[in-house]
Amino acid sequence: SSSSSLHLSSLQQQFRLQRASFHASAICWEKLNVEGLAKKVNLEGKNVLVRVDLNVPLAKDEMTVTDDTRLRAIVPTAKFLLDHG
Repeated sequence: SSSSSLHLSSLQQQFRLQRASFHASAICWEKLNVEGLAKKVNLEGKNVLVRVDLNVPLAKDEMTVTDDTRLRAIVPTAKFLLDHG
């Protein structure tokens, strides 16, 4: 119907205006490690969310970790953030 197409056109125009007024800072587009982040942002007193895959292979007893590479890999990042936050 004419009314629904008019409503859709109005929504499309609103979306275009919202998109046109959005300005992302350059930091949003950069992929940063924690050292790079610390150079751009003062981390003192801030919360930092770190996504880490800690799934590790286990022995048949399902208690013994057979490869702790992923666990060891997070240690420098965690230490850095604790020292700078």
